[in-house]
Amino acid sequence: MAPECPLCGYHYEREEGYWVGSMVVATAVTEGIFGIFFVALLITTLPDFEVLPALLGGVLINLVVPVFFYPLAKTTWVAIDTYFNRPG
Repeated sequence: MAPECPLCGYHYEREEGYWVGSMVVATAVTEGIFGIFFVALLITTLPDFEVLPALLGGVLINLVVPVFFYPLAKTTWVAIDTYFNRPG
């Protein structure tokens, strides 16, 4: 990722630990997707709930989603930060 915007010169990382917010965004989205998966699995298999598909699906979701979503989480975090702390 570029350290600053090539168009306006906005410096992204302003302090140490700045990207912790993007990790929070990625974690919230990952756990939201996992929650939807788990509730859907419960609803579809309620009388005979299978633990193995829930465990495998949960592990897969919690390993794959953060890896692929993290660049978008960084973009979302910069957007949130820019909205609340307007540059200039």
